[in-house]
This record gives sequence, structure tokens and C-alpha cells, in this order.
Amino acid sequence: MRLGTTPETKHLNNKVKICLLTIIFSLLIAIPVKSEEIVARVNGEEISREELSERARVDHLFMTLRGTPLFANFLMKTDRGQSVLSHYRGYVLDRIIEDTIITQKAEEIGIDVSEEEIENRLNGIIEERRTLTIGKSCSVI
Repeated sequence: MRLGTTPETKHLNNKVKICLLTIIFSLLIAIPVKSEEIVARVNGEEISREELSERARVDHLFMTLRGTPLFANFLMKTDRGQSVLSHYRGYVLDRIIEDTIITQKAEEIGIDVSEEEIENRLNGIIEERRTLTIGKSCSVI
């Protein structure tokens, strides 16, 4: 009896390939780099490729996409997919640069905000929005 290629075996093969690619990609990300590559400098402060990778969380994206092999394959294996990832990394790098500039300026003018103050303010904003949403919902009813 000769084993043929059925849709089930193709689907299984695709799942195995995606799992292997995800594992390989995760291992490549986990391998320490001897000389840390600098991707940007902001007023003398260096931003490393490692920091960019941590903020972009592309590895997390691929782990999330395990259930959607077509999109994962698109991102990993096509020029357009690589272009999408490149633009995304550029976007994240821009956000890191903005955050660095804001932090540097705050330090320069003597603004010191604790994590607790930030968390309290964010919780206040969330509560304000929740109250507005509940108020709008009640007026609709």
C-alpha cells in the first residue's frame, strides 16, 4: 500500500514546519551576541538591537501566529512579509527614540516621576474613561 499525499498529511506537514521554524527562530533570538549591535544613538545614549528586539517582541508575534500558518509563512518567507516586519521594527525604534528623548528632557529640566505616580495617573485615566463610557451607555438606554 502506497502512502499518498492527502490534505490531512499536508496540513500536518505544514504544522510541523511552522513549529520547527518557530523553535529555530526562538533559538536564534535567544543566542547571545558577543558584540552588542547599536541601532541608534540619541544624544549619546545608545539603543541596542537587543532593546529593539525586546520592545518589538517579534518572537512573541511568531509564537502567537502558530495557529495561522499562512500568515506566519507570509511574514517569514516572502519579501513583502520581511518588508512588513522591517517597517514594524522601524516604527518600534521610532517609539524608543521618542521615549528616550522625552526621558532625557525630563531629566534635564528636573522632572522626576515615580512608577507609582505613573500607575496612579493611568488608573485615573482608565477610571475616567470607564465613567464616561458607562454614562453614555446609560443615556442610550
